[in-house]
Amino acid sequence: MMMNHLATACLIYISLVLQSCVASDLEFQSFRPWFPGIVLAVFVVIHEDVAGVVWAGILGLAVDGLAAERLGVHLVVTTLTAVSLLMTRQETRSNRTVLLGGFVFAGTSIWKLASMTTHAILAGRDMNFQEYLTFAFGDGLYSTMMTVAVALFIRMVWQALGRRETSTSIALKNRWAMLAR
Repeated sequence: MMMNHLATACLIYISLVLQSCVASDLEFQSFRPWFPGIVLAVFVVIHEDVAGVVWAGILGLAVDGLAAERLGVHLVVTTLTAVSLLMTRQETRSNRTVLLGGFVFAGTSIWKLASMTTHAILAGRDMNFQEYLTFAFGDGLYSTMMTVAVALFIRMVWQALGRRETSTSIALKNRWAMLAR
């Protein structure tokens, strides 16, 4: 249990480092991957209900700490996005890769759209909702394609390096099964 939470904290740290250092280098047609949104989807797929929301709140607070805008906006948006994704997860039974891809797209798009809209309202700027929707959709799609590609690559490597049973290991299993009788 403790290792699970330590891995989650490391995942938050890695996503923040990637977002601040690598995301601008991966820009494509003014769209960037949103690494914290990817991590948010991972939390929702992996963790239990309450733990996923708590870790999402911590992620939002960490993003708020790095952002130069109002403190707390990402905390609220991330937590509400995680709750909505968790409610959807309860109803969905699907392949984990498909589920993760869908949640990355939904989570990233919702987070980006709500964040841009909320910041514009709080700053008193004119809102260009169509532009916000275009950026949120593009960033969500880009993040989803990246996540699914990485997940499929990891799955292929995992299967290639997976343990293969040899005749010796099968014979030892049979001996242990006979001794257990």
